[in-house]
Amino acid sequence: MSSNTYADRSLRRADVQAEQLIGMTRVAVAVVLLAFMAFIVRRTQLPSIMDQSGVIWSVTIMTTYFLIGVASITVVRAGLFKPWMPWVFGMADVLLVLGNMYFTSDIRGTNP
Repeated sequence: MSSNTYADRSLRRADVQAEQLIGMTRVAVAVVLLAFMAFIVRRTQLPSIMDQSGVIWSVTIMTTYFLIGVASITVVRAGLFKPWMPWVFGMADVLLVLGNMYFTSDIRGTNP
């Protein structure tokens, strides 16, 4: 049952605005991190293939984070936002962090 009271409309508008702000924050953070990564990689020499694969993995993670932000903003601007969507985007953030931790740690037993 859906009511259309002023309070409900206000809460929905706040949810939409919050999701758009979070999406823009994701995009901004990803762009800053990618720019910083580009700056650091240009200034340093990558002596081994392991270092190069680490850079590729980092760029992949940051690009994925950027795309999550773009998807969030797109859903809001297209007017397709639903109340359950912040949970999906939040879960995507968590899975990205957990995946990053898994693939960059000794959990798999492949790192020295």
